[in-house]
Amino acid sequence: MIGKDLVQTVLIGGYPEMLRREDPKRRQTWARDYIRAIVQRDVRGVADLEKLDQCRACCRFSRRLVAAASVLLVSMTRFLWSSGRRGGRGRLQSVIKGE
Repeated sequence: MIGKDLVQTVLIGGYPEMLRREDPKRRQTWARDYIRAIVQRDVRGVADLEKLDQCRACCRFSRRLVAAASVLLVSMTRFLWSSGRRGGRGRLQSVIKGE
């Protein structure tokens, strides 16, 4: 393939499916549909990455929440012990409930 045939093939595109269509409008429609499919696939991929980022943010928040709750429980336990209000888990639960 040389000369005008090579130039025409380059201008048409090298996709076999596109080359099978002799009508230029059908080639153009195929190319537009192909590009649309690729873009839609890539957009879905980007959307999945955004979901992954949201999931990571949620995990970070959850870790911080668990850490804060742990610090709070340790602080409450130390307070109960230092104030002489022993009584184990039952006493801690009653303090948490506000009894």
